[in-house]
Amino acid sequence: MKKEDLPKTWDDVINPKYKGMVALDDPLRAGPLSGMLAGLKEYWKDEAQWTRYIKGLRALNVTVHKSTSAMFRLLIAGEYSIAMPSLLHDVIEEKEKGSPVDFVKSAAPVISAQQLGIYGKAPHINGAKLFAEWMIAPEGQLAVSAVGREVSRKGIKSKASIEYAWGSNVKPIPSVNKTYSEDPRKWLDTYVKPVWEN
Repeated sequence: MKKEDLPKTWDDVINPKYKGMVALDDPLRAGPLSGMLAGLKEYWKDEAQWTRYIKGLRALNVTVHKSTSAMFRLLIAGEYSIAMPSLLHDVIEEKEKGSPVDFVKSAAPVISAQQLGIYGKAPHINGAKLFAEWMIAPEGQLAVSAVGREVSRKGIKSKASIEYAWGSNVKPIPSVNKTYSEDPRKWLDTYVKPVWEN
């Protein structure tokens, strides 16, 4: 795809000219696209715009994918021109390998919180706690950065951070929809499914 043909905003992605060109994550599986839709709903605060966006994605008439990683592999293979959405660390990794991929910097990135959890019935709960402590310590965060993932600790740079990719003045769109966070399935069934399936 030529640079001048790329979408510039999130709204641009639903342009009918991209019909059949977009690899689309399943918006009903509580995956990256679902979280992004929750973030955009809060960000836009415009029900008509948000509904039009979902209908526009549906009108692209593309296969929806249950795995963002598998979907991204199809983009790399040239099956699609746009992956919606893509994970920043995947794009950066592929760019470093020389793959002809990039991300659109004119659209603000949608971000979501990253969590680390410990299973309450873990057989070695103290070991799990030690691992969690290590993960948030500088050493653990450096290990996370070394494998190309974004870190959470201030003062540790990561090539997969939005600041690295977009610059320090970036104003991301946070996915902070409380109702979605509490029960993604219920939120999707209430808000996305009726629009997507009609």
